[in-house]
Amino acid sequence: MIIDKKQIEQLRFISILLIILWIFRVPSDISKLTQIYFNFDLRFTEGIFVYIPTMIVIAISNKKTRLPYLFIYTIFAFFYIIMESNIFRLNAKPIYSALLGFSYIYWYFLLMVNLAKNYELYKKVIQIAYYCTVFIFIVILLGYLGIININILTDLSSGTIQNERIMSKSFHINRISLQLSFGIFLLIIMKMRNIKIFNLHISNLWFWVNILLYLFIIIIHSTRGAFAISLIGIFIYLFYNWKKPKTFYKLIFIGFFIALFFTLNINLESYFSKFHIYERYEETSLYQGRGLQIIATWNNFINNPWVGVGYYYAARGLLEGITESNFSYTQILASHGIFFFILYLSFLKKLFVTNFQTFKKQTPLLLLIAGFMPLMFYNLYLSVQLSVIAYLVFYERIIQKKENIIF
Repeated sequence: MIIDKKQIEQLRFISILLIILWIFRVPSDISKLTQIYFNFDLRFTEGIFVYIPTMIVIAISNKKTRLPYLFIYTIFAFFYIIMESNIFRLNAKPIYSALLGFSYIYWYFLLMVNLAKNYELYKKVIQIAYYCTVFIFIVILLGYLGIININILTDLSSGTIQNERIMSKSFHINRISLQLSFGIFLLIIMKMRNIKIFNLHISNLWFWVNILLYLFIIIIHSTRGAFAISLIGIFIYLFYNWKKPKTFYKLIFIGFFIALFFTLNINLESYFSKFHIYERYEETSLYQGRGLQIIATWNNFINNPWVGVGYYYAARGLLEGITESNFSYTQILASHGIFFFILYLSFLKKLFVTNFQTFKKQTPLLLLIAGFMPLMFYNLYLSVQLSVIAYLVFYERIIQKKENIIF
């Protein structure tokens, strides 16, 4: 059977859809919402429904397979495995979760690079990723309002309070907030590229209401990392585009942050029980929580600067209760030392930096922030959405070089 060009494009679109659904863990979330659980790991379904079909589509449709950065990835993986082995660690416990997380980012990036090779599919990648964030926002909001009554998604009135923040029974709130912050970046890029949402142009009203609604959920979750990432992305957009929005929208935005400032010390006990939304923001300090994680990993690095102490012991042994750092930079630094860390940064630069003119242009700067900043707050395994950012950077580089332009 001969497959024509139109059918190949359809197959590519279906493959891209499956990839991004799995990147944003939509199948897993639907499983939790519907309480339909499987007797096998969802990673098994990932192979059946994503990797195998996608590689078949790539084999059918591509005359030449792209493998960007494969050499540096191979070197990275090889040295990670070696430095976690008994050659360096003797009887230490080897941990491969960081390598697995980074591999997921790279593998998904490779799949998208080989599937979305024209402007229409480039737009589909951004649109589908954005729609995934809309889906999770609606699910979380309905759950918090008590409209979804399935006792799987915790609503605010009966939620588990832990460390003065709302906790969901089944949904990782840091992961949800990180996805929403990605949604804000994607929305900004779609606005700049004039990419439609549900076949409609993005109006200024929808743009700002969408951003504020996403920020609202992030604030409720008290996820400081996602909040900081989102604010920086918004301020970059405002810096480059402040003259464009009408005064009305500027006032809405300014009013939101004035209201946020004046409610910092309000105890919303009537609705949130003993939950203080902003307490975690006010108490942010280098000498508690993730600050202690950074201190522990940094000290372990100072004591073992060349080959590190291994991933398992990177944050252990100095401060009580500190076992791992979500600040992935010092975690990697303490794990395998300065030379491996340089290799790690080189790989990140390949994935997230278009060129040395990045700070002069809005989109590359946004992508750089969206690529590097999440790793200051979240581990690699939680940041698989970075594969979408890496894909966007890859084609941004093509645009700037004006080689094989797809735009």
